[in-house]
Amino acid sequence: LVYAPGETWDLTLRGDISRDRTHSGAFDILDNGAFAGTPLADADPYDRTVAQSTNTTQNRDVYGGSIELNWHLGGGTLTAISALRGYKWDNVQDNDYTALDLLDTGISERQTQFSQEVRYASDPAARLSYVVGGYYFYQRLKTRSTVFVGTDLGIYPARETAVIAA
Repeated sequence: LVYAPGETWDLTLRGDISRDRTHSGAFDILDNGAFAGTPLADADPYDRTVAQSTNTTQNRDVYGGSIELNWHLGGGTLTAISALRGYKWDNVQDNDYTALDLLDTGISERQTQFSQEVRYASDPAARLSYVVGGYYFYQRLKTRSTVFVGTDLGIYPARETAVIAA
Protein backbone atom coordinates (compact mmCIF):
# COMPACT_ATOMS: atom_id res chain seq x y z
CA LEU A 1 0.00 0.00 0.00
CA VAL A 2 1.59 3.28 -1.12
CA TYR A 3 0.46 6.72 -0.04
CA ALA A 4 2.04 9.65 -1.91
CA PRO A 5 0.16 12.88 -1.19
CA GLY A 6 2.60 15.06 -3.08
CA GLU A 7 6.11 15.34 -4.43
CA THR A 8 7.90 15.78 -1.08
CA TRP A 9 7.18 12.49 0.67
CA ASP A 10 5.64 9.03 0.31
CA LEU A 11 4.70 6.23 2.68
CA THR A 12 4.68 2.48 1.92
CA LEU A 13 3.08 -0.22 4.10
CA ARG A 14 3.88 -3.90 3.52
CA GLY A 15 2.58 -6.98 5.29
CA ASP A 16 2.32 -10.73 4.95
CA ILE A 17 1.00 -13.67 6.91
CA SER A 18 0.94 -17.41 6.28
CA ARG A 19 -0.39 -20.41 8.12
CA ASP A 20 0.68 -24.03 7.55
CA ARG A 21 -1.16 -26.99 9.04
CA THR A 22 0.17 -29.87 6.94
CA HIS A 23 0.11 -32.55 9.65
CA SER A 24 2.04 -34.84 7.38
CA GLY A 25 5.40 -36.50 7.61
CA ALA A 26 4.23 -40.04 8.30
CA PHE A 27 6.04 -42.89 6.60
CA ASP A 28 4.76 -46.21 5.32
CA ILE A 29 7.35 -48.96 5.29
CA LEU A 30 7.12 -50.77 1.95
CA ASP A 31 9.64 -53.52 2.76
CA ASN A 32 8.96 -55.23 6.09
CA GLY A 33 12.58 -56.39 6.34
CA ALA A 34 13.30 -57.32 9.96
CA PHE A 35 9.59 -56.99 10.82
CA ALA A 36 8.61 -59.79 8.39
CA GLY A 37 6.59 -62.46 10.21
CA THR A 38 6.04 -60.27 13.31
CA PRO A 39 2.94 -58.34 14.43
CA LEU A 40 4.75 -55.18 13.24
CA ALA A 41 4.78 -56.34 9.62
CA ASP A 42 2.50 -54.37 7.30
CA ALA A 43 0.19 -56.93 5.64
CA ASP A 44 -0.39 -54.63 2.65
CA PRO A 45 2.36 -52.01 2.36
CA TYR A 46 0.57 -50.34 -0.57
CA ASP A 47 -2.79 -49.68 1.18
CA ARG A 48 -1.60 -46.17 2.16
CA THR A 49 -2.46 -46.87 5.80
CA VAL A 50 0.29 -45.73 8.12
CA ALA A 51 0.95 -47.43 11.44
CA GLN A 52 2.05 -44.93 14.07
CA SER A 53 1.37 -44.36 17.75
CA THR A 54 1.40 -40.55 17.64
CA ASN A 55 -0.45 -38.15 15.39
CA THR A 56 2.07 -36.07 13.46
CA THR A 57 1.69 -32.33 13.97
CA GLN A 58 3.15 -29.54 11.82
CA ASN A 59 1.86 -26.09 12.79
CA ARG A 60 3.65 -23.01 11.45
CA ASP A 61 2.57 -19.37 11.50
CA VAL A 62 4.74 -16.70 9.84
CA TYR A 63 4.01 -12.98 9.84
CA GLY A 64 5.69 -9.70 9.03
CA GLY A 65 5.17 -6.08 8.24
CA SER A 66 7.07 -2.90 7.48
CA ILE A 67 6.54 0.79 7.03
CA GLU A 68 8.78 2.93 4.83
CA LEU A 69 8.83 6.73 4.76
CA ASN A 70 10.74 8.61 2.05
CA TRP A 71 11.16 12.35 2.44
CA HIS A 72 12.47 13.91 -0.77
CA LEU A 73 14.63 16.89 0.12
CA GLY A 74 16.35 19.26 -2.29
CA GLY A 75 19.69 17.44 -2.31
CA GLY A 76 18.60 13.86 -1.71
CA THR A 77 16.18 11.52 0.07
CA LEU A 78 15.84 10.72 3.77
CA THR A 79 14.44 7.20 4.25
CA ALA A 80 13.22 5.48 7.42
CA ILE A 81 12.17 1.81 7.43
CA SER A 82 10.74 -0.04 10.44
CA ALA A 83 9.97 -3.76 10.23
CA LEU A 84 8.67 -6.56 12.44
CA ARG A 85 8.77 -10.28 11.58
CA GLY A 86 8.16 -13.47 13.46
CA TYR A 87 7.04 -17.06 13.41
CA LYS A 88 5.67 -19.83 15.61
CA TRP A 89 6.39 -23.47 14.86
CA ASP A 90 5.19 -26.61 16.66
CA ASN A 91 6.17 -30.08 15.48
CA VAL A 92 5.61 -33.59 16.89
CA GLN A 93 6.46 -36.79 15.03
CA ASP A 94 6.54 -40.53 15.58
CA ASN A 95 10.19 -41.54 15.12
CA ASP A 96 9.90 -45.33 15.21
CA TYR A 97 7.27 -45.59 12.40
CA THR A 98 5.34 -48.35 14.15
CA ALA A 99 2.09 -48.67 16.09
CA LEU A 100 4.17 -49.23 19.22
CA ASP A 101 4.71 -46.37 21.68
CA LEU A 102 8.51 -46.27 21.45
CA LEU A 103 9.96 -42.86 20.58
CA ASP A 104 8.50 -39.49 19.55
CA THR A 105 10.15 -36.07 19.26
CA GLY A 106 8.92 -32.52 19.02
CA ILE A 107 10.16 -28.98 18.51
CA SER A 108 8.50 -25.73 19.48
CA GLU A 109 9.99 -22.39 18.38
CA ARG A 110 8.95 -18.76 18.81
CA GLN A 111 10.92 -16.07 16.99
CA THR A 112 10.44 -12.32 16.67
CA GLN A 113 12.66 -9.68 15.15
CA PHE A 114 12.55 -5.92 14.81
CA SER A 115 14.69 -3.72 12.58
CA GLN A 116 15.02 0.01 12.05
CA GLU A 117 16.92 1.72 9.26
CA VAL A 118 17.50 5.43 8.74
CA ARG A 119 19.53 6.65 5.77
CA TYR A 120 20.16 9.70 3.69
CA ALA A 121 21.00 9.26 0.00
CA SER A 122 22.27 12.21 -1.97
CA ASP A 123 21.08 13.00 -5.46
CA PRO A 124 22.56 10.24 -7.69
CA ALA A 125 22.96 12.72 -10.56
CA ALA A 126 25.23 14.97 -8.48
CA ARG A 127 28.96 15.00 -9.12
CA LEU A 128 29.53 13.37 -5.72
CA SER A 129 26.85 10.92 -4.60
CA TYR A 130 26.79 9.16 -1.23
CA VAL A 131 24.64 7.25 1.23
CA VAL A 132 24.93 7.57 5.00
CA GLY A 133 22.77 5.95 7.66
CA GLY A 134 22.31 3.55 10.53
CA TYR A 135 20.71 0.18 11.11
CA TYR A 136 19.37 -1.49 14.28
CA PHE A 137 18.35 -5.17 14.57
CA TYR A 138 16.90 -7.10 17.52
CA GLN A 139 15.93 -10.79 17.53
CA ARG A 140 14.46 -13.07 20.17
CA LEU A 141 14.30 -16.85 19.72
CA LYS A 142 12.87 -19.40 22.12
CA THR A 143 13.32 -23.08 21.31
CA ARG A 144 12.03 -26.15 23.10
CA SER A 145 12.99 -29.66 22.00
CA THR A 146 11.08 -32.59 23.49
CA VAL A 147 11.68 -36.34 23.46
CA PHE A 148 8.92 -38.75 24.45
CA VAL A 149 10.01 -42.27 25.47
CA GLY A 150 7.09 -44.67 25.32
CA THR A 151 6.21 -47.62 27.54
CA ASP A 152 6.60 -50.16 24.72
CA LEU A 153 10.34 -49.50 24.71
CA GLY A 154 10.47 -51.29 28.07
CA ILE A 155 12.74 -48.78 29.83
CA TYR A 156 10.18 -46.87 31.91
CA PRO A 157 6.86 -48.07 33.38
CA ALA A 158 5.13 -44.86 32.21
CA ARG A 159 5.63 -42.56 29.21
CA GLU A 160 8.54 -40.21 30.00
CA THR A 161 9.23 -36.74 28.61
CA ALA A 162 12.57 -34.91 28.42
CA VAL A 163 12.73 -31.24 27.48
CA ILE A 164 15.63 -29.03 26.40
CA ALA A 165 14.76 -25.33 26.32
CA ALA A 166 16.90 -22.53 24.95
